[in-house]
Amino acid sequence: MENTFTINKTVLKKFKSSKVFKDHKEEVNSLDISRCGNYLVSCSTDGKIHLYDLQQGDKINSYLIEDSKELGNIKFTNHSKTVLLSTYEKEAYSIIYLSLHDNVVLAKFLGENTRILSIDTSPLDSKFVTSTTNEEARVWDYNSTDLIAVFRECKATCIDNTGKVLACSHNPPVGEERHIYLYNIEEDEYEYPFSTLSINHHPNNFVIKFMKFSYNGKYLLCIDEIHSVFIVDAFDGGIINKLIEPSRQSTPTPVVADFSPCSKHIVFGMNNRVAFWNWVDNEETTLSGTHVKEINAIRCNPEYFCVVSACQNIILWSLDTTEVDDAPEK
Repeated sequence: MENTFTINKTVLKKFKSSKVFKDHKEEVNSLDISRCGNYLVSCSTDGKIHLYDLQQGDKINSYLIEDSKELGNIKFTNHSKTVLLSTYEKEAYSIIYLSLHDNVVLAKFLGENTRILSIDTSPLDSKFVTSTTNEEARVWDYNSTDLIAVFRECKATCIDNTGKVLACSHNPPVGEERHIYLYNIEEDEYEYPFSTLSINHHPNNFVIKFMKFSYNGKYLLCIDEIHSVFIVDAFDGGIINKLIEPSRQSTPTPVVADFSPCSKHIVFGMNNRVAFWNWVDNEETTLSGTHVKEINAIRCNPEYFCVVSACQNIILWSLDTTEVDDAPEK
């Protein structure tokens, strides 16, 4: 179901830091919000997972993954009390299917000696997709623990909000044209893509490291390895707009980003600040307040009008309704 929050610059100016969680002892590597919008989960290199109730603004529980040197990525499944978690232990990377209800490992998926960059889950069933630093993407089933498909020369993947489409970025050798391939994940059709999106983006050796579908399925948010943020048309291909980074440093500033529920805004974290980018009108609004360190993760709640961002601390940003004349409509 498409969320139709009405967001404008006046409303965004009323976004405030309403809660700060200081439970992690080291930097947060990943966080996610459940599909129902009620729960937040985070993981860190300190080896801990924290679960929060976003409606109450409280921590519910903490979990320690024993023998893991690093907790890299965390993602809710279709159920708000189970997650998929990438870990590094005994010189190898793996994925854990974990029950937050009783802290029981339901399944483990053994990977290779390569870092897992992302995990995305299907809202329809138990399929999920992972991407790694060796540019290999894999489609799994967390109930049967089956490996369903493998894609080469691919460093970023995502599943759309209907659970029917899998997007894989294609990163061929330098000089060759870059594409995004779309597959029918609902029907497990992986031999050939049903659509190929061409991307005209310079330089021609760029590598997409992150992708996400908009909530209406019409657009793809992409971030490349030099931290450029751009919007791709998910039907016709091509770049619609690109975020101009304010930094002019020789080393680009890392950036993390997410779609707003209305799909017309990107919320992003850069250095220690959080901002909204209206990519349709090319307007940027920085939120009042900053992090103490560089932001590593950011998520926009798909059901409630709030944003969560993290460095070592986690900040919950929400609308100060006492100051808003025209509150967002849903």
